[in-house]
This record gives sequence, C-alpha cells and structure tokens, in this order.
Amino acid sequence: MEKIKQQKLLLASALGLLGLVVNLYPLPLFANIQLILGNASFVASAVLFGPWYGLYTAIIAVSGLFIAWGSPHVYLLFSLEALFLGLAHRKGVYSLYSSMIFWLVIGIPLFYLYNSQLKHSQ
Repeated sequence: MEKIKQQKLLLASALGLLGLVVNLYPLPLFANIQLILGNASFVASAVLFGPWYGLYTAIIAVSGLFIAWGSPHVYLLFSLEALFLGLAHRKGVYSLYSSMIFWLVIGIPLFYLYNSQLKHSQ
C-alpha cells in the first residue's frame, strides 16, 4: 500500500513539474486572453488520484503562472478548482461538467471579487 502512495506522489510531482514548465509560457490567443495548457496536469491528477494529490499538483503547476503573471490569485482559484474536481469525480460527476460548474458558481465570482478589490486598492 505504501508503494502505491509513493508512486502516486511521484507521478503527481512529475505532472506538477510538467505543468509548471508549460505554464511559464501561456499561449496568447487575442487581446489579453491566454491559453493555459499546464493546468491540464492538475486536472488529470485530481481525476486520477483524488483531490489532495490534485491540490498538490496544482500548487506546483500554478507556480509557473505566478512567475509569468505575478498575481497570487492563481493559487487560490486553481487550488480550489483542483479540490473541487477531485471531490466531484469521487461523487461520479464528469470532469467537464464539474469544471463548468466550478467556474460558473465559484471561480468567476471569486475572480470578480478579487479583481474589484484590486481596482479599489489602486
């Protein structure tokens, strides 16, 4: 049993490092919109191994976005998304649906609050 946990942790770490490197260079689409491909690593980890491994992978992978953007909100939003996806997958909810639910119900309102507080503080 201990060997399985070590393998999960090793794979979650590898996914996190892969996500970190990919997130260092988000792909510009148009205007100020960027495609963030590295976050697929924590989505995979959350679905395959559960919410806590997903959180661990997200913290590593999102560090690349923090370096690229310099904004700490990515740790809160994407860590919560990893937990949400892992817990929803345990309940049998398809990952695409749980991601859409997260962003509509939690992610967008949290980002709006963060952005409005950021504008007021300047």
